[in-house]
Amino acid sequence: MPLYLGESSGARVLLLGGGVISQIGTDYQLQLETWPASPLGPVGDCAFRLINVAIRCVGGYHLTVTPIVDGVDQTAQTFTGGNTGRVEVQAHFHNRGTTIAARLTTTSRPGALEILDVSYSFVPLRETP
Repeated sequence: MPLYLGESSGARVLLLGGGVISQIGTDYQLQLETWPASPLGPVGDCAFRLINVAIRCVGGYHLTVTPIVDGVDQTAQTFTGGNTGRVEVQAHFHNRGTTIAARLTTTSRPGALEILDVSYSFVPLRETP
């Protein structure tokens, strides 16, 4: 089975195996999905409010944030900006559930983009009995 490595100081994906490391391309989009979190335990109930994403970018960003509540995708929200440096975007939604996760996808990549943090906000409704 081949092993693929992403370069930290550039935008290359490398294929490792077969005796030689070879570059297989540079024009890739990011897709990251967080592990589901259960802030009030396995049977707790929350009103989830937003997903906050902190990024560092060069030359702007085009980022789609999809909240996932109890394994079900919610409405995707797209954010675009021309900033360079640290940027925070907030995907606002309101959904009741036990678990929360997020999928982050770039729709185009004007420059380097680094995900610094993904967090969420919720209101406790019912804790684990």
